[in-house]
Amino acid sequence: MAHGSSTYDALSAFMWCALSRIRALMFIPDLLAPLWCPKARWHFRRPYENVSVAAASTVVDAISESPRWKLAYYIQQLTNTLDESLNKFAKVRDKAALGIRVETCLPLLILQTDTRNTNKTVADIGFVRPVTYRVLGDCPCNCIIVLYPRHASSSSSNEGLEISVTYEKAMKYFIRYPEWGRYFEYLGVDSSDPKDQRIIDLITDDLPHPQAISMETL
Repeated sequence: MAHGSSTYDALSAFMWCALSRIRALMFIPDLLAPLWCPKARWHFRRPYENVSVAAASTVVDAISESPRWKLAYYIQQLTNTLDESLNKFAKVRDKAALGIRVETCLPLLILQTDTRNTNKTVADIGFVRPVTYRVLGDCPCNCIIVLYPRHASSSSSNEGLEISVTYEKAMKYFIRYPEWGRYFEYLGVDSSDPKDQRIIDLITDDLPHPQAISMETL
């Protein structure tokens, strides 16, 4: 890939572009407003709980007609700046004080975490091995993207990593976005806001509550 960009960079650029184009129609944001905030804990040796480090960008950067490889290279540059930013936290004694409330973030902000290197699917607990896993929470939060490894029981070479994307139900046409169908297979709804007690219908439900869905790379 151009400039040595990784699969992570390319995938992040694709999701950034697709999500921003669709959500911009709903929120009608300032095109020069900050947009991107990667949360890439696995790139670093020391865990920092829920600390998120912002690497500034704008809506127009994502929804423009720029070549996708340029966005991927930009993601790579943003991620590389996090090392220097995280070093600043080393002097903070109470790391818990650095946490953020995700629900207070800007509507088009994206918080992304890559859990593939945790290798939970290879754990042997004596009588069984996990096929897959999920990051647990009491409800889905807006703007969260979690990357998971492929299912351990998968025998198909065509199956790739899984992605959990949380977004507003009003964005029901998200799964119909043409480019998503070229690279991803829709797997279903992982979770829904507990405020919505009705049966989930992703195609017809226009409620504003967030929900998390799973996608699998083809």
